[in-house]
Amino acid sequence: MENMLNVQSLYPSNVYWIHSPQYLEIAKEVSYAYLAETKKQSTCNPAYPVHMTEYMDDSRLYPMVEYICGTGHNILESQGYNMEGWVVTCREFWCQEHEKYSGHEEHVHGFGNQLTGIYFLDVPENSCKFSVYDPRPAKRQINMPPKNVNELTDASTIAFFDPKPGMLYFTNSWLPHGFTRNGNDDSFTFIHFNLGVGRIKNYNPPSETIII
Repeated sequence: MENMLNVQSLYPSNVYWIHSPQYLEIAKEVSYAYLAETKKQSTCNPAYPVHMTEYMDDSRLYPMVEYICGTGHNILESQGYNMEGWVVTCREFWCQEHEKYSGHEEHVHGFGNQLTGIYFLDVPENSCKFSVYDPRPAKRQINMPPKNVNELTDASTIAFFDPKPGMLYFTNSWLPHGFTRNGNDDSFTFIHFNLGVGRIKNYNPPSETIII
């Protein structure tokens, strides 16, 4: 096998998802109550008809948040990070309701966030798709046309996911993402959240030994 070409995939950009319908009913109840208050205080931009709540700090959501943080901890650990002495915390947790023609351009979540996620509440037919972009600007600058734009390959620069109610998605916060425009008269609604990490109180990390 001396003539076999070896390959090692480097620096992956992962998207994780799991169906978690157990939180859907209470998530809708709390989110729509917060959205109703938001709509009383402001109107949305006609160019981007979206309503966003403030941070939803509601005890009814705590079991869901705890599950999200625990999953986030496992994701970071699976990626090779040393999570001993670190706890994953929910730094932001809010709801977005996108009316017809609303969407969200490519963006990332900085300011110390490690993981970003979405929990889908209502997904009408022909509404938004969850889009994830190649985070390597140099590769996108010189990218050649893909052989098949409908197939996800190393030549792709964007991937689209079809959301379903109760689906929970995670990505690293540095991974660019967005949403296509909503083509349905009904609203497209989801919870968006950002996770960070912090030291466990009174934890004393072991001293590091550097071998040269």
